[in-house]
Amino acid sequence: MTACTQQPGTAATVEGERITQAELAATVEDLDTLNGMASDPGQVLTSLIFAPVVVTASGDAGVGVSQAEATALLDEVAATAGLEPWDYAPGTIQIAELQLVSQYTASVAGLNEEIAVRAAEADVEVNPLYGEWSGASGVQPTQWPWLLEPATAAVG
Repeated sequence: MTACTQQPGTAATVEGERITQAELAATVEDLDTLNGMASDPGQVLTSLIFAPVVVTASGDAGVGVSQAEATALLDEVAATAGLEPWDYAPGTIQIAELQLVSQYTASVAGLNEEIAVRAAEADVEVNPLYGEWSGASGVQPTQWPWLLEPATAAVG
């Protein structure tokens, strides 16, 4: 298993920047608490990979958001869930930024296309523990060819 990533403890690298397993775990924990249910680590990792691309492209197009706005959104979600706000993990704030700018991307001509191009060109490597990177689809479960799906018994 030591050959799974370039550095131990790495969930993914994006353009040479590491997303650590600890950062992913802290973000998943925050989201689980805010949503009151378990989050899929692969989907959270997909959001952490896409967030900088989407937020940067949106900012370049003039529809950027601040970390303060993202934190305010998280505080609102926490309050709605009956929770006191806390110091959210940086990844949780990035995902909140992603949610905020996603409200504007369709209204800016060509922005979705620009995001798609930037996402497709990004150098992404995902730890197989979480799945495989498939561009626009994000992190997908790894298919292990030596594992067979169990046959379902015919009912009748």
